[in-house]
Amino acid sequence: MKTAYPVPPHHQNVLKTRLKGAFPISERIHETTLSLPVRTTISPWQIEPVVEVMNAF
Repeated sequence: MKTAYPVPPHHQNVLKTRLKGAFPISERIHETTLSLPVRTTISPWQIEPVVEVMNAF
């Protein structure tokens, strides 16, 4: 399963030159937040891997 937000914002290339310093809260949020796919068109075969990842979390 692919990660929706694999890199914290302050580490993304577009923001690296604009944001200087440490962002420990952003790091912690990135390490502990679970992003779930939310849409009305999700099918059962797409839900199964999400449930597997959630059960392993």
